[in-house]
Parts: sequence; structure tokens; C-alpha cells
Amino acid sequence: MLEEVDEDEETDEPEGADEPAGTGAEAERATRLLDGACIFLNRPGFPGGAGCALHHLAAREGVPFTLTKPDVCWQLPIRRLFREVERGDATTYTEVSIGEYVRSGWGAGGHELNWYCTSTPAAHRATEPVYRTLATELTALMGPAGYAQLARHCAEIEAAALPLVGHPATRAAQDLLSHRS
Repeated sequence: MLEEVDEDEETDEPEGADEPAGTGAEAERATRLLDGACIFLNRPGFPGGAGCALHHLAAREGVPFTLTKPDVCWQLPIRRLFREVERGDATTYTEVSIGEYVRSGWGAGGHELNWYCTSTPAAHRATEPVYRTLATELTALMGPAGYAQLARHCAEIEAAALPLVGHPATRAAQDLLSHRS
């Protein structure tokens, strides 16, 4: 059962815990590392199963992993951006956009992220469209009503058999697969 943790409660550091994954203010928001990896990583052979302990917790509890994992862990490869827009009458509103989280989204420090793979053709081989395969994540970002509208819009495009402009890496993956047959 998921329990709420009192943020003021002292906890013991696990044996072998490394420093936080960051420095300064960044370290306060970063997940601690254990033996060079995320502290929530269960290694192969772990009795509860290899992989993310928080993902396993969600499955065990029967809840979406968006409720157990930090946002940064479940949002990839989706990126939600907020932008303050000023109208001509000096009022403002927040514009929210949802798109692909490309390498450049990490800023100057993202070059060393060799695990980042959404731009590679290998990441674009799914038979289902991303709005379906990432429905849990998109619903968490947009809310149920927003996701329902997105799904309706995408289904209408599919039903009309309109040509879709694919991601360049998706086209490259399709080219690779067609040459193998």
C-alpha cells in the first residue's frame, strides 16, 4: 500500500549511497545515486525484479506509474513547455505546449547523455501511434478531457486516411526495415 512520507522525518541513507546526482540547488532536486545509478534501480537478480523500483511499485499497487515516479522519469520522450505570453492589453496567459523532448532540450549540458535515443530510427518502430502508446503520460500532462480531445482529433485524421508527416527517424526506421525484407 502506498504511504505518505513525512518530509521532516529523518531517514537512514542506504549503504553505498553516493552523492546526489548534481551540485548546488540542482542536487536538492536530483535523485541520489547508488553505485553510480539511480537509487531506485533494481539490478538484475533483485528479488522484486530488475528495473525501476517505482515502476514495479505502481504495477504491484495497480496504479499508473505516473503516480509513483518523479515527473522527469515518466515524461520522456514527451516534453511539456510553459511560456508566458503577453497580450496587447498588457494581460498575460500561460501557453502550454507538448512535444518531443529532443537532445537540445537538455541545454548545453545534454551532450553527454548517450542514452538519449528518441531521435534514432530504432526508437520509431512501434505499430501503434504515440498518442495511444503514451496515453497514460499524455493524460497525466493534459488531463482526461485534454487527452480525449487529442485522441478524437488523431482518430479523425486516421479515419480520413490523410497522409501523416512522419518523424524523420520513423521514416529512416521504415527504410531500414524495408531493405531487410
